[in-house]
Amino acid sequence: MRRAATRLATVALLGIGMGCGGTQRARVEQLPPPVREAARAHANGGVVRHVELDEEDGVTTYELEVVAGEQVRHLSLSPSGELLEEELTVAVASLPRSVTDAARRSHPNSRLRSAELVKAGGATYYELKLVDDRARYDIRAVFIRS
Repeated sequence: MRRAATRLATVALLGIGMGCGGTQRARVEQLPPPVREAARAHANGGVVRHVELDEEDGVTTYELEVVAGEQVRHLSLSPSGELLEEELTVAVASLPRSVTDAARRSHPNSRLRSAELVKAGGATYYELKLVDDRARYDIRAVFIRS
């Protein structure tokens, strides 16, 4: 069972939807040249461990997992090689206090399990995973600087 809540506080918490579409695995060598070049440029010295070709509503994107040391990043690239989205796994302890406080207020009996810093479409926000005895929650926390 999944639940999502919407709250406004120092951060805005928004439910994350799951889309349907076709996904298939690929290798870096199979990528079109612009995507392959962008993958190498955005890997920043990391190793591309996983590549998927995702097609949803006629739109193709390339999803890559890049690992550099203990840092894991997920990149979403367009067929032209444009970086559409970047997700960076971050330590829960490094989250801004306003983000963790808002998550605790919206889900008081939950434990914060993991977090990612997401950059997409000019916006930067956190995706948080919380769990309690009854459910798992995926929420988006938009950090608002005051």
